[in-house]
Amino acid sequence: MILMGRGRKLAAMHEQYEDCDFCVELNGGSTDLFSKLSTRVKFARRISQFGNIAVFPCLGEMVSGHLLIAPNYHVTSALRIDDSDRSDFYEALDVTTLVLRQASGHNPIFFEHGDPTGVEFVYGQCISHAHVHALPGGVDMFHAIQQQCRHIATSDIRSAALQISEPYIMVSTDLRKAHFFAANDLPRQYLRKVYANAIQAPSAWDWFANIDIDVTLRSAEIYRSLFNEVRNDRAK
Repeated sequence: MILMGRGRKLAAMHEQYEDCDFCVELNGGSTDLFSKLSTRVKFARRISQFGNIAVFPCLGEMVSGHLLIAPNYHVTSALRIDDSDRSDFYEALDVTTLVLRQASGHNPIFFEHGDPTGVEFVYGQCISHAHVHALPGGVDMFHAIQQQCRHIATSDIRSAALQISEPYIMVSTDLRKAHFFAANDLPRQYLRKVYANAIQAPSAWDWFANIDIDVTLRSAEIYRSLFNEVRNDRAK
């Protein structure tokens, strides 16, 4: 199983890689892991689309409402999303915040393993394609990370001006504040482990061991409806 996404490029306006699960799935392919496991129609996992930015449930979700936000094209950090797609990315963050607040009663936590250099491919994540995790909040990840990792910067999560030149992990602590830490030598799935420990479900971090396609498809259906409601309300 290849998840990293560093093979031959696919023909597209933006870069895509034929061995990147997200590049394949988000562009209607059938060789990605989800498609192989689900045998469903194209885009069965997609909850909502904001231009080139997709929202979909995480495989092996740790809790209900564990969502991913990712561009359709291959970049290795949310900081590298095209400027032309920034407003759609921010809209995806805003709608996700409203949906998860409505569903869980808490503002969400956002976190990411990112590499703005586009060079490093193993620094805590399993897939290099940029993706931001969104989960129900009400838990403290920040202090555990702060004790173990070197702080790089704190910024508005919607800032496009932030300049970081090394692989990082990012975690949000409120609606707009994002904290960036160095990702050097972190174990695989580090941020999932921190969240899983915070909710006292230590085995939940292992996404592959916890894959349940029926749960994923049920989450997609539930949250697709919630996203549609929120987006329709915002359009009025």
